[in-house]
Order: sequence, then C-alpha cells, then structure tokens
Amino acid sequence: MLLPVRQLNYYITGIVIIINLIILAAGKGTRLGKLTENVPKPLLPLRDGNTILDKHLASAAKVGCFKKIYLVTGYNADAFDRYLQGHAGANKLETIFNPQYDSYGPLVSLWTARQKMLEEDFVIVNGDTIYRHTVFEKLNLAGTDKIILAISNKDNIEKDDMKVVLDRENHVVTVSKVNDDAGLVSAGA
Repeated sequence: MLLPVRQLNYYITGIVIIINLIILAAGKGTRLGKLTENVPKPLLPLRDGNTILDKHLASAAKVGCFKKIYLVTGYNADAFDRYLQGHAGANKLETIFNPQYDSYGPLVSLWTARQKMLEEDFVIVNGDTIYRHTVFEKLNLAGTDKIILAISNKDNIEKDDMKVVLDRENHVVTVSKVNDDAGLVSAGA
C-alpha cells in the first residue's frame, strides 16, 4: 500500500491539535564509543551546554500542542530518571522502559509504547536527532487523519541514513537504509 506524502513546507495558524509526543531514547549509542559509555546519547552535552533532550523538550514546550511526553528508555535508564527529576515540565513527562533495548532496535521500543499510541494521536521522534521546533509545528498542523513522514532533501546521503523514495505522485515507495537511488531521507520524525 502506498501512502501519500506531503512536503511539510507550509504553515497554518490558529489551529492546535493536542497530541502526545513519544521520544525513542533506549539505544546504547555505541557508534559514539567512549562518549556514550556512561551517558545515553540524548543526554550528551552539546556545544551550547544543552542536551538533545533539552532541545526536544524546549521545542515541545514552545509549540504547546503536546498533552503528554513519553520517553522510551533502555540503556542507562536511571540517567533519564535523574535528568527528569525536578524538570519544569515533569507533570507532562513519563518514561517507559524497554527491557529489550540491548537486543532489538527501535521497533521494540515502539512496541513497548504501543498502549500510549492507542490512547491518543501521537508524534514519534528519535531521541538522538535534533529538530527545529517548526518540525513539531508542521507535523502537528498536518491534521490527525493522516500518517505523515517527515522527509528532507540531502546532498550527501550517508550509509546509515534512512533513505526515502517517492513515486511521481509523491507516494512512498520505499523507506530503507539500503536504497542507493534515494534523494530524500527520513527526518526521523
């Protein structure tokens, strides 16, 4: 089945759809070696002193459309619990532990959060990808009756990028790490 994809290059004002945000943050981040030996990738300090998770939460607060934020953890889950203690938006934050984070990829993290997906419309983002807050706005304003895949043009597609191929009508043909003919990548949201 082909899903229609709309480029998210528009902005609508005056409409707010209340949904949940699910952040996938269970992985070990082994490609970063010693940097993630004791710290999950979303909690690594960036050049400006913030973490990727700080940026997600700030963007979510700025957009103001998220009823609840679920953080799917696994590797070093205690670090996330410590981080969230006393956080300004703690009443909107909840962790969900993926006990199989070390054996399986993000699909099991999604399975771990499946009950939350059945309860409310939602947006899923990777915990180790930085997004502009406008991505959240555009995804939210796209409507609740659609499945939206955020995609980007990228000149230099990397081996590990999730590559996206569309047909002439902008239907998704494939989303895969192995498609070398792709000119688009999933933005991870």
